[in-house]
Amino acid sequence: MLKGREVRDLVLINPQNPLGDLYSWGPLKEYLELAKRCNLRVIIDEIYMLSVLDDYIIFHSVLGMESSPGFNRAHVI
Repeated sequence: MLKGREVRDLVLINPQNPLGDLYSWGPLKEYLELAKRCNLRVIIDEIYMLSVLDDYIIFHSVLGMESSPGFNRAHVI
C-alpha cells in the first residue's frame, strides 16, 4: 500500500508516551543527522517535558543542543 510513497517527515515524541521513556543526547543527535542525510523535516513533540518528576532522570530537550546537523529543519512542539 505504501509502495512508491516518499517519506518526508520524522516525528519524535520526547518523553515517549505511554511509558515516559526519554531520549538522551546521542539518539537525538543521530536522528537529526539522519534527517539531514535524507532531507527530512523533523517534528519533535516535547509537550510533556515537565511531566518528568524523578530527580535522577534528566530530560534532554533538542532545544538545549548547541548545534546539530539538520536542526534548521526541526519543528518543536
